[in-house]
Amino acid sequence: MAERQRNDADGRNDPGAEEVVIAAGEAPLSVDAADISDADLRSSFKRLIHLYNLAHDIYAVTDPGRVFDAVLEAVSKLLNVERAFIAVVENGRLEPRAAHHIDLQGEPSDWPVSTTMLRRVLAEGVSLLATDAFHDAQYGKAPSVDLHSIRSVICCPLGVRQEPQGLIYVDNRLLAGAFARADLEYLHALSHYAFLAVENAQARRRIAAEKELAEARLAALGEEIASDQQIVATSRKMVDLYGTAKKAARKDVPVLLSGETGTGKEVFARLIHASSPRSDGPFVAVHTSALPHTLVESELFGHEKGAFTGADERRIGRFELAQGGTLFLDEIQDIPPQVQPKLLRVLEERRFERLGSNEPIEADIRVVCACSRDPARAVEEGVLRAELYYRLAGVTIEIPPLRDRREDVVPLLLHFLTRCGSDKTFDDRTLARLASYDWPGNVRELKQCVEALDALVEEPTIRESDLPDRMRPAPGEAVGGRTLQPLPEAVARLEEAHIRRALELADGKNEEAIRLLGISRATFFKRKKKYGL
Repeated sequence: MAERQRNDADGRNDPGAEEVVIAAGEAPLSVDAADISDADLRSSFKRLIHLYNLAHDIYAVTDPGRVFDAVLEAVSKLLNVERAFIAVVENGRLEPRAAHHIDLQGEPSDWPVSTTMLRRVLAEGVSLLATDAFHDAQYGKAPSVDLHSIRSVICCPLGVRQEPQGLIYVDNRLLAGAFARADLEYLHALSHYAFLAVENAQARRRIAAEKELAEARLAALGEEIASDQQIVATSRKMVDLYGTAKKAARKDVPVLLSGETGTGKEVFARLIHASSPRSDGPFVAVHTSALPHTLVESELFGHEKGAFTGADERRIGRFELAQGGTLFLDEIQDIPPQVQPKLLRVLEERRFERLGSNEPIEADIRVVCACSRDPARAVEEGVLRAELYYRLAGVTIEIPPLRDRREDVVPLLLHFLTRCGSDKTFDDRTLARLASYDWPGNVRELKQCVEALDALVEEPTIRESDLPDRMRPAPGEAVGGRTLQPLPEAVARLEEAHIRRALELADGKNEEAIRLLGISRATFFKRKKKYGL
């Protein structure tokens, strides 16, 4: 341990201005116990007991902030401290993490402390004691010491590595000689406890986060396996789109899938993922239209406990779940306007933060988006930000509705019948009828139709008479060589078209569609279910 007296500004020795230094590699306790007085021994024993209890307490917590608070509490009880703080080095900058009777605002150079001592501790990794900084030749000339009338100071680095991870600072502006060498040694030892406890807390949090992430990814994998979706098509349009998707999958370019609800956009997203270099990573789907607007940001980026009212525990967001894989954002136009800029920033910078945290997380993912509306029109209407649209539309794949590729209807019917584990068959007349149906709900409606027929039809062959009313041929009369549609069916078709148009004008929002139609909620949802909307 180095101990020396400083000269004052006039070159005279000032016996009251003493500096004590513990070098970075020096043992913290260097005094022979035989040389310690009984009073100092009692004080040292008291500090030893406090260190033991402190170690027991802080190693049980996983929050570094609580560790810092416990350390400062110990310092304030056992040292003649007026002010104290702990700061850590993050991204090359000193950041305060706990403080006792001191306000640390702005840059470290603006803090009301001995910044000369801070710089030296971080640069040399030494622990320092100035018994009277105001009259010390090294510190007394520093503007910070003079400005803030600082007298006694101790500053110790956090950690024993070449580059300190932070520091503990205590001072007393009222008393010279407020601290002795034993105080420096105690704080030096305490700094190692603090550093090791913080490393322990960070390691435990990291293990817990990895476990939480693994469990969340396992759940996402279960959903992916359960979906078991594949593209079934023979039409030229779909074959061409299949080839385009396979080509786009080879590079990490964004892909925007557009098409009516139920056309199979998620199936294409899964194909792109499975055909990409990221196929071994997770595929995570987010159906934004099903989320309350207030929860979309939390769902995407996650949140820390206490980030907002109701955030009772930390939540891992979908961006984090999709690390190393593909994130599928369905109904991109439904992402709230206030969240879209943050999404754009993540796509540009490849990093994000959970709500309530300033710790950046790398976004090693590929993003595939889908839109059930014309995305260019959504931009014109101000629903989708133009800069986000252009960033996402690296490759745009427009999936046609089933009515525009009727040759795919029969293969899909047979595929879903097999998926049901059914041994039933369709007769030719029924297949022809289903192929001529418009399928306003697209592949989703077709799948649900097959599952219902398999459950309800007891005969081995499914016939026209087994089909839902909306799919059966109209029992009309021939008038002038043409068939006149019965009035109930004509009214039903008109009603269906009218409700569909109301939903389009309302951007799929049920409450707005109800208002436009001027009908009751019960009637609206009954009709919506009837027509498969």
